[in-house]
Amino acid sequence: GLIVFIIYQILEEKNNADPVSLKYRKSLKKAQNRLKKANILLINGEKELFFEEIEKSLWIYFADKFNIDIAVLSKESIHVYFEKNGVQKKTTESFTQIINDCEFCRFAPSSLDSNQMQEVYEKATSVIIEVETDLKK
Repeated sequence: GLIVFIIYQILEEKNNADPVSLKYRKSLKKAQNRLKKANILLINGEKELFFEEIEKSLWIYFADKFNIDIAVLSKESIHVYFEKNGVQKKTTESFTQIINDCEFCRFAPSSLDSNQMQEVYEKATSVIIEVETDLKK
């Protein structure tokens, strides 16, 4: 038992010592937390902040997942990294479309009602699950 515990501790330290893999492992958890925050904004009817939060959750998830500096984030880099890592084209298109929708709605928040906001929230949640699924294949 003691030897197993010691080996576990050593492996755990190695895992935590690598900031890139730590960021990678935490990317999904961070995205989930941001989406929870977005859901609260949705319930409170704070449209502009809602779309900003959804957009940030996708960008930060992507940046953490692929260890990309925020300064070089672009929709093109999403396409490049997703394709390189086996994410389906349909999933990539959905991911960037949600970002586009959020950008548009942040500047024209009155154009969407709460049902459509709920739909954006659900799409953002499911597209992250799709990316995770594709990456595991």
